[in-house]
Amino acid sequence: MNSVERKLGLIENLFHIIHDFGGMIDVNIARIEGKIDNNILRQTLNLIQNRHPMLRVHIVELVDGAYFSSQEIKKIPLRVITKTNENQWLDIAEEELHQKFSGEFTPLCRITLLQSSLLNGISEIVATFHHAITDGLSCMNFIDELLLYYQKIAGGEKIRNVTTLPLFPPIEQTLDRSLVNSLDTQKATNEPSQGEHP
Repeated sequence: MNSVERKLGLIENLFHIIHDFGGMIDVNIARIEGKIDNNILRQTLNLIQNRHPMLRVHIVELVDGAYFSSQEIKKIPLRVITKTNENQWLDIAEEELHQKFSGEFTPLCRITLLQSSLLNGISEIVATFHHAITDGLSCMNFIDELLLYYQKIAGGEKIRNVTTLPLFPPIEQTLDRSLVNSLDTQKATNEPSQGEHP
């Protein structure tokens, strides 16, 4: 597993600051029919954490700013709860929205499994992320990948290694500058010049 060290970009840093005030926490729920084996779920989380660099970081404050760091990173936390009522996932989601990430070598992602006590009942996986490492589409991809690997392992497939993806740069470095410049030009052309009335 490669080490990760990168300074937060402007948007990531903004999300980090807002998180310190109790915001920018992304909670996602997958409702699944049937029991979920928490041992297989743990294996699946380990695979996905090895695959995605941003699931192997916490945020550290240094003299020149905040950094993502994988130094001494722990496994993605997995909490398993046996459900006592069908709407318990709403309470868990609400609780997760108000629980900040600690920053003590803990990843910026945590999972709660609400396990149904019924054989064919509905179980929920509640996936919580710090918004500095994810967006809505990434969360959907995470859940999709989680369920895909879970299904493979539950089906008896041995997955020894996964391809580790590269660490992406901050989003502002990936924007198409020509698009931004084009929008600025269009805006300037549509604005009335001095002395003109709109």
